[in-house]
Parts: sequence; structure tokens; C-alpha cells
Amino acid sequence: MALTSFATGVNLFLADCARANEGAPDVTSITDFGAKRQQTGFGVERAMSREKGTERLGVLREELGFLEAGGYRHPERAQWRAQFVFEDSPTCLNFGDVMRTLPCEECPLFIYVPEEAKHKKVPCRYIPLNARRETLDFLYRIATSEEIEATVANWLRTEIERLGGSQRKEASRTAGAS
Repeated sequence: MALTSFATGVNLFLADCARANEGAPDVTSITDFGAKRQQTGFGVERAMSREKGTERLGVLREELGFLEAGGYRHPERAQWRAQFVFEDSPTCLNFGDVMRTLPCEECPLFIYVPEEAKHKKVPCRYIPLNARRETLDFLYRIATSEEIEATVANWLRTEIERLGGSQRKEASRTAGAS
């Protein structure tokens, strides 16, 4: 019941953001994604795509939309603490699951985690986000929330462009082979 009310709260918050920020990215799919996960017991949400690259691209886009809509600045849960990027997002496989029942290895972002950090309790905190290889774990210690969000947004845009470009090349190569 608490998860359903949380999803409702997120939907209301995002609707308010959309009304207040004309032209803001549509992030309705993020909350639909989270609500679907809550209804199905964390399984069907992976149906958004069967291909790993496409799934990863979709997750990156959803995460960027959530970030740009202020999803980390206006938490409905755990208001007493700063929000954790990726972990406190509806794109997280264990979003709303305090027991963290799904292994992080199943997350489309796990591919970005360096080998030496794959065993960590929260591996997504160790994804290198820029040329200096700064991670969330590092940024949580030295940066402001705004600096963290800017760094993550830049990383997300870079990866979205890179993945989108490689998919366009693959599609044109496949079309040319026909």
C-alpha cells in the first residue's frame, strides 16, 4: 500500500512540475515504469525492451528525465536525508524495495561499473562519470547536490548520445546489407 501511495505522490509531483515548467521533458513513463514494477513484484518492468543496448538507452533517458524534472530535489520518501542518484530513482531495479531483493548485476547500468567495484553493496556509486573518473561515492563526499546533478546529467547525455549514435550506425548498416 505504501508503494502505491508513493507512486501516486511521484505522479502528482511530476504533473505539477510539467504544469510549472512548460516544455519540460515528459517523465510520465518513469512513474508508470515504477508503478508497473510495484504491481508485478519486480519482474515485468524489464519488458520495456528485450535488447540490452536499447534497454540501457531507455533507462539512461528515463534517468535523465527524472533528474531534469527535479526528482532528487523533491523526495516523497526519506525526506530526512539527501537522495542518492540512481538508487532513489524509479529506474532502480530495487526502487521502493528496502530489502534490495534484485541483484544489481541485472541492472542495465551495471555494465558501467568497473570490475574492482562490482562486489560493492551499491555498485552504481562507483560508475566513473567523467574524464577524471569521479564517482558518486567520491562526489557525495566533496560536491554539492547541484554539482552532483550536473555531473550525472552530463554523463547521462554523453552516454545517450554514444548509445544512440551506435544504434543509428547499426540500423543503417543492417539496412544497407538488405
